[in-house]
Amino acid sequence: MASDDVIVLNNLGNLKRRESKTGKVRYTIEVKSEPLIHDFDPKTLGGVVAAAIAEELRRQVKAITQRASDGTLKARAVAAKAFAAGKPWATKKYSGRKMGPMAPNQSDRSFNDSGLLAAGIVAQAKDDKWTINVPAARFDPTQFKDGELGVARVWRQLVALVPAFQNTALLFETEGVKKSIDQSMQMLITKARETRDQLTEARAKAVLGVVRQAFGLLRLVG
Repeated sequence: MASDDVIVLNNLGNLKRRESKTGKVRYTIEVKSEPLIHDFDPKTLGGVVAAAIAEELRRQVKAITQRASDGTLKARAVAAKAFAAGKPWATKKYSGRKMGPMAPNQSDRSFNDSGLLAAGIVAQAKDDKWTINVPAARFDPTQFKDGELGVARVWRQLVALVPAFQNTALLFETEGVKKSIDQSMQMLITKARETRDQLTEARAKAVLGVVRQAFGLLRLVG
């Protein structure tokens, strides 16, 4: 597999533009493990937590209530007509790739044009972090008159509405992610028992206790 060239976009925090040797572009966000679960890195905790992180971000994008600007709504109407007519630029922008075509102008809310952004958020556990992929088409510089500046503008607008994209620590305060960590720890304990790995079982139990205590404190001060 070809390695990616990583481009850190100026002043955009943890949003990274990755381009493979074949020219494929994607955008990712990195989520580091919280200190309270440092004894087990994201790769160990696995896909359960990754899926919960992605689902929480999808939920928060879909929950945006702010109405898009008049200019954006006009652009969506134009795109909808072009998409229905099979115009190449519109079918490319709303292709959805593996998800299939997703028609524009389905909502008047910000970041909920076709549903592509929310639907295309996926996450995976890798080494010492979780990597969140967001749809490349939604942050494609060629779709903006001002290129990368347009990407930066849209990113800042998104972060203002869904702060967890930028401050990923907020994800660990949500019920879904909390439950996924609990579930991962329980699975780890069960697996350790099956393999008679007493050290791993003891560590998992200890960390699970700390996690539950920390989450309890979060509820008290939240």
